[in-house]
Amino acid sequence: MSMTKLLFQVWKHLKKKRKYQLLYLVGLNIFTALAELLSIGSIVPFLGVLIHSSSESKPTYAASFLYAIGLENQQQQNTFFVYIFIFLAVFVPVLRLLNLYLNTFLAARVGSDLSTKAFRLSLNQSYITHISRNSSILINTLVSQTNLAVMGFTAFLQMVTALFISSVIILGIFLANWKLAVLALTSISLLYLSISVFTRAKLHSNSHLVARSSSSRIQVIQESLGSIRDVILDNSSDFYCKAYDQNDNNQRILQAQNEFIAGFPRFALEATAMIIIGVFCLNYFNSSANVNSLVPILGLVAFASQRLLPAAQLVYGSWASLCGFKTPINDLVALLNQPCIPVKRIKGTLEFESSIELQGVKLSYPNNSKPVFKELNLMLPKGSKTVIVGPSGSGKSSLMDIIMGLLEPSGGKIMIDSKSIHDPSNPHYLHLWRNTIAHVPQTIYLADCSIAKNIAFGIPYSKIDKNRLIDAAKKANIHHYINSLPDKYDSRVGERGLQLSGGQRQRIGIARALYRDASVLLLDEFTSALDANTEKSIMETIQNLDRSTTIIVITHRPVTAEAFDQVYRLDSQTIQKEH
Repeated sequence: MSMTKLLFQVWKHLKKKRKYQLLYLVGLNIFTALAELLSIGSIVPFLGVLIHSSSESKPTYAASFLYAIGLENQQQQNTFFVYIFIFLAVFVPVLRLLNLYLNTFLAARVGSDLSTKAFRLSLNQSYITHISRNSSILINTLVSQTNLAVMGFTAFLQMVTALFISSVIILGIFLANWKLAVLALTSISLLYLSISVFTRAKLHSNSHLVARSSSSRIQVIQESLGSIRDVILDNSSDFYCKAYDQNDNNQRILQAQNEFIAGFPRFALEATAMIIIGVFCLNYFNSSANVNSLVPILGLVAFASQRLLPAAQLVYGSWASLCGFKTPINDLVALLNQPCIPVKRIKGTLEFESSIELQGVKLSYPNNSKPVFKELNLMLPKGSKTVIVGPSGSGKSSLMDIIMGLLEPSGGKIMIDSKSIHDPSNPHYLHLWRNTIAHVPQTIYLADCSIAKNIAFGIPYSKIDKNRLIDAAKKANIHHYINSLPDKYDSRVGERGLQLSGGQRQRIGIARALYRDASVLLLDEFTSALDANTEKSIMETIQNLDRSTTIIVITHRPVTAEAFDQVYRLDSQTIQKEH
């Protein structure tokens, strides 16, 4: 996709307020450019009056205006032009400073809007989308690539501002001497056009390679820190450090190349400007024109060059930066163009009196011809304790996802009494059903914060129900341990709960599920990483839960049938009841 189309895509995703602000900014750019034109134009009459100060003749282009406003005295005229020159010399930089401020902070706000929108869209995608994409690429796009895309957007705003200013400076020179203006415009345009032709492909290539190196670096961090025990035991830190160094070094070298490409034409431009002035002077000296009239023109050229060279370089530098940020902008646009799945905040639960029933459920994943299930039929009475046993790879977790409504089956129905949770005429059933259940996964994610926040996960601390918190901890049989800690429920658990034992982490996971006060509790391989004694203790905790709670346990381990009301075995795409 071309850069123009990418920027148009970004424009479509802006808030209406931001679009108006950008239009106001364009208006300010135009006003600043016109002020720049006046500032440059003032240098000619200013120098003209000074040159003719000892002569009786006055420059005709300024005399009529001066006499019209009542300034007939030479001293008054000189003072007037000095004041105008000083005013414009101060006013124009203030306007440009205001432009810089608004460009920078508006780009920051636009970046925040787009980044938040991209995160919200990514987070609210379907479960099947989440399990099928690479998390390191997503994290890199949301964090690094989005920041680079915002820098690209900032470069675009700066380029627009610099284009306005460069254009009016060329116009000012044109009004003073059209030959000089044509010479300057042609030389500068050819210079930058030639450079851009040779550097554009390199900038785009570097942009892609920078994005790939950034994603690989994040992947190295995730893999090494996520398996830190194995890294220490295997003494493999050198492997990860080398991989990190390679990706980090590649990224920084490529970024340095882009910065050099964006900055080096400045020196060629300065030499070009001096050549233009020299050629103009030679041409002027060979003409019959009065040499005294050359001074105001040279003053104009010198003053305009002082303004034009940085502006022209900023146009090119911003363009080069924009090309260097094409891949991040493209990645951000891809996230912004994700389908918008509305998030419905529906209160209440899907109450049921009889059972949860799977009727002829089938499941196939996209791009996988082999079905996971064929015609599964399962009956889970309300208040029952059911265990589903199966070997690894038999589809136990997929079955759990179907029961929770995270995956929609390829065929069949999930019935709660007489209600289908995927009933197209009653889409709110699915949201009500999700409010009804709580889930304890195989690996409990614990944030590096207090035990209270981890149990009441996702709830602001000020809104945590302390009584419900303690009740959930007691039912999970971890309240006594928490009270033995110095800070009790405000004790921190460490990153990923590493300061707790495996059994304690699982009990906090159970307490988290119970805090939701759900009537259906699903436990997925939640004791697989525990020793036999800890597993037995936690299973006793589960057995002692309120009989009104429907409990579904999925495991690959053999179980004691007497501990459950019914036992199902899942294998070879089918399920059979054993007890």
